[in-house]
Amino acid sequence: MQRGSGSGQPVKGQCRSRPKARKAPTAPVTGDRPPKQITRSKRERDEALEQLAATSEILRVIRTSPTDVQPVFETIVRSAVSLCGSVFANVFRFDGELLHWVTSHNVDPSIVDLLKTKFPMRPDRSQVVGRVLLTKSVIRLEDALTDPDYDHRFPGRRLLGVPMLREGDPVGVIVIGWAEAGPVTKAQEQLLKTFADQAAIAIENTRLLSELRESLQQQTATADVLKVISRSAFDLRTVLQALVESAARFCSADKANVIRERNGAFYSAESCGFSQELVDYLKDVPIEAERGTASGRALLEGRVIHIADVKSDPEYTLVEGQRLGDYRTILSVPMLRESVPIGVLNLLRSEIRPFTDKQIELVTTFADQAAIAIENVRLLGELNREREALARQHQADARYISWLRQLAGFLRHEVRQPVAQINSSVELIHLTSHDDQLRPYIASASQGVRHVWNLIERASRATDAEAFVCQGQAQPIDLPPLLRELIGSYQQTHSGIDFRLQPPDKEPLYVSADPTLLKEAVSNLLANAASFADEESIIQVVLERDGVHAVIKVRNKGPIIQYDTEMLFGPFASTRSGPSSEHQGLGLYLVRLVAEHHGGKAIISNLDDGSGVEASIFLPL
Repeated sequence: MQRGSGSGQPVKGQCRSRPKARKAPTAPVTGDRPPKQITRSKRERDEALEQLAATSEILRVIRTSPTDVQPVFETIVRSAVSLCGSVFANVFRFDGELLHWVTSHNVDPSIVDLLKTKFPMRPDRSQVVGRVLLTKSVIRLEDALTDPDYDHRFPGRRLLGVPMLREGDPVGVIVIGWAEAGPVTKAQEQLLKTFADQAAIAIENTRLLSELRESLQQQTATADVLKVISRSAFDLRTVLQALVESAARFCSADKANVIRERNGAFYSAESCGFSQELVDYLKDVPIEAERGTASGRALLEGRVIHIADVKSDPEYTLVEGQRLGDYRTILSVPMLRESVPIGVLNLLRSEIRPFTDKQIELVTTFADQAAIAIENVRLLGELNREREALARQHQADARYISWLRQLAGFLRHEVRQPVAQINSSVELIHLTSHDDQLRPYIASASQGVRHVWNLIERASRATDAEAFVCQGQAQPIDLPPLLRELIGSYQQTHSGIDFRLQPPDKEPLYVSADPTLLKEAVSNLLANAASFADEESIIQVVLERDGVHAVIKVRNKGPIIQYDTEMLFGPFASTRSGPSSEHQGLGLYLVRLVAEHHGGKAIISNLDDGSGVEASIFLPL
C-alpha cells in the first residue's frame, strides 16, 4: 500500500472520481431463470469472491508481517476503496490520548500535507475520525457539506468511519469517503467493520510481539548482568561497567553512568558514552542530595527522577556538565539498600525523548542489581576484616595457650623442687619446735605449701587433658555396647546405686569418635552422678537420637545445681566441699573437650521436677 498520494491523477484538493463499474459479460440464459436474476446472482457471487480474496490478502499480510502493522494498513485502505467503491480511504491510530494519521489511499498530496500538519491531535468533532473516537461507534455522514461542525478543508461528502476496537476500547479508526452525497449501505458498513477487526488483530499481534520482544530483551539483559556478577562478584568496577553498558544499550540511551560513594561523598564512577572531558570534569564534582541535579534529587527523595529536558528545568544547575555532555533527557534511578540510597544509575539522551515505562522498569532492575553488587562487595570487605581480626585473635590465643602450657611445664619442673624444699623445712620446724606460739604459723605455712603444690598439679593435669584430647583418632563406634560395658564396671564398684540403660535393648547407633576419649568422657559423667546421687537411688543412662545427633544423657537424683551451668565445664570448676587434693575440677572440663573435639557439645541442667541433675553429650551422627 502506498503512503501518501495514491495512484492515478486526482484533482488537487479533491479525491479521485469513482471509476465506472465494468459491465459483466452477457451470459446465455439457462433453464427457466430470468436473465436479470442470473446477472444479479453472478454479481453477488463475484462481489463475495472479491471480498473473500481481499480478506485473505489482509490475513496473509498479517501473517507475513507480524511485527510491522504498516503493510496491513496499506492493504486495508486499498481493499476498502476497491470493494466499497469509495474515492479514498484513511487509517488513524489512537494512543489513548492523541490521534495519529498512519496511511491513505487515493488522496491528493496536498491533502496528505494537510493531514501531516493537523495530526497528531486530540479527538474532536471537526472530522469523522474524531467523532468515532468520542462515541466509540460507527459514524455515517451522508453529506459533510451540510454539517456546520465539519472541517471542509478535507474532501468527501458521504463519509463512513469505523473504530478498531480492542476489548471495547478504540485503538484506531478507518475512514472512507465518496465524492457524492448519499446513504451508506449496510454491505459497505459491514465490510469496513471486517477490515477494522482485522486491523485491530494486526495491532494486537504487533503489540504482543513487541511486549514479548521487550520482555526477552529485559531477561537477556538481566541474565547478562547476573552472569557478570557471578563471574566477577567481588570486582565491583567490572560489574558496574557491564551494568551501565547494558542499561544504555537496552534502553536506547546515548550515555549512562553510576554515581556511588567515595570517601563519604557521592561522585560519578563507571560510565559509557561520556567524553574524556566530561569524565574528567565529573570525577571531582561531589553530588549532593539536593535538587540542583537529577542524581541529587534521586539521593534526596529515594525515588526515580525523570527530566524530559534539563534545559527547561528551572532547578537544574549542573550547567557545565550538561554543556560538556550535550544531553537533554535524563533518567536517574536510586540504588537502594534497606530503602536508603547508596548510589544512582543515570541514563541520558542527547535529544528530548523521554524514556518509556518499560525502559524505566528495566533501569530500576539494573539499579537493584547494582545495589546488590555494591552490597556484596561491602559485606565481603566486612567479612574479610572480621576474618583477619579473628585470625589475629586466633594467633594471639594460640600464643597464649602455648604460653600457658609452657608455664605449666615450667611450674612442674622448675617450681617443684623449691616447693618441696620449703615443705620439708616447714615439716622439720614442726617436728623440732617446742614453742606453742609458733605452731599456728607453722600450720598455716604448711597449708599454703600444700595449696601451691595442688595448683601446680591442677595446671599440669589441665594441660595434659588438652593434649590427651587432641591426640584422639575417630573411628565408627556402636554406642549401646560401649555404654553397657561402662555401666557394668560402675555397677561393680557402686553397689548402693542402680545404674540403668534406657532403653535396655537399644538398637545399634553408630557415631564417629575416639573410643578411649569417649569412654573417659562418659566415665566422668557416671562418676560425677554417683558422687552426688542419693543413697539407694537409680542413675539412668539414656541413649536417643535427636535429629542429626546421638545424645547420651546421665540422670541422677540428688542436689540440684545452684550455679551457672556453663561455669561447671571450665577447668578447675567444682561444687564439692572437701580436700582440694581429691577433686581437681577437671572431670566436666574433659567431657566438654571431648564433645567439642568430635564436633558436638556438652550441657548440664536440673531436672524439670527439681529432683536432680541431667548431664548430656551430643555427638554428630
